Formats: sequence, C-alpha cells, structure tokens
Amino acid sequence: MSRGYRARARPMLVAALAAVGTVGSVSAQSVYFEGYTQGCFGAACVPGNTANLGGVGGLDFARQSNFQATTVGGFVGTAQMGLFTLGTTPFTYTGSSFTLLVTFLDPTNGQQNYFTAALQGTVTSTSGGVFINFNNTLQQWADANGTYGVEVNDLSINRGQSLEVSGNLYAQTTTAAEPASLLLFGSGLLGLGALRRRRPKHG
Repeated sequence: MSRGYRARARPMLVAALAAVGTVGSVSAQSVYFEGYTQGCFGAACVPGNTANLGGVGGLDFARQSNFQATTVGGFVGTAQMGLFTLGTTPFTYTGSSFTLLVTFLDPTNGQQNYFTAALQGTVTSTSGGVFINFNNTLQQWADANGTYGVEVNDLSINRGQSLEVSGNLYAQTTTAAEPASLLLFGSGLLGLGALRRRRPKHG
C-alpha cells in the first residue's frame, strides 16, 4: 500500500519542482519600443536634431520622426534612427567622430524620457564616400520588468546619397508562474506531505 502511493506521489513532486523553475524566470516576449535620435560630430559635442561635418555639400545628419518597433522573440530590427546625407563637396572625413544619442520614451507615462544611450562612431573617407563605424557594443538597461538592449549598424554612404541609420533592439522580460502552475506546485507539496505521513515506520 505504501509503495503504491509513493509511485503516484513522485510525479507530482517532479511537476512541483518544474513549477518552481517558472517563478522569476525570464523569457523573450513582445516588447514595444518608441524613441528618437539626435547626433553631433566631434569630441565632447552636444547632440542635436541636425549636425554637419564639412560645411555645405558635406556630411549631414538629421533627426527623423520617432522610431516605433515591437520585438518578436526578443529581437527586432528598426530604421528611422536618423538620416545621413552626403554631398559632393570634397572633404577629408577621416579622423572625425560622431555621437548618436538614442532616447527611449515611456508611452505609459506621458511619453517622458525613459532611457538614453550614447553610441559612438568614427568617420572615415572612402573612394566613393564615407564609412561610419559605430562601436557595436550592446548598450543595456534594466527595470523591474526585464532587461533591454540597443545597438546600431555601421553605414557606408556614397556621395550624393541619403541613408537611414538602422539598429537592433533586444528584450528579455521577467515572467511569473501562471495560476495553473502555482496550483500544480501546491499539489506537489501536498503529495510530498502525504508521502512523509504514510512512510512506514521501521523497528
């Protein structure tokens, strides 16, 4: 009698331990991002809605409308993180630097600024235009709901061309056990308690 009950109680205990694993775990879910970018050229510069390097006909940066994106499986690629336009006026860009300031907004709190990330890049002249090499280290932040990240892609711009800045957004959100899992967890503990009470005494 005792051995038969033990065989039934053990799967309940295993299920209870599995339920414990879901409490406080993390998962890749759909997360909505919204924000905008500003930029500037040179060391210790102050990012603004527009920026220029090389004067008229040089390299220009302009802020675009807010970017909006929702992660799928914890990741999403997005554009509208700024627009570069390269003119045809000769200029030596090599050795210049660029700062892209990405500001994320909180749509649940009156669109207030939520997080900012300053992404650094270097500008190099090429035979047909310029190459902007960003430091692609993932910029991360966290809150009570999870961990998030942003990075931007390098750009190669030809003379007379305009090109959007694109980036990648990441999200890993904290999850809690569902009611059914908690019920299963409780059932497993009850099974363990009953098992201990029915364990035969020796001697």
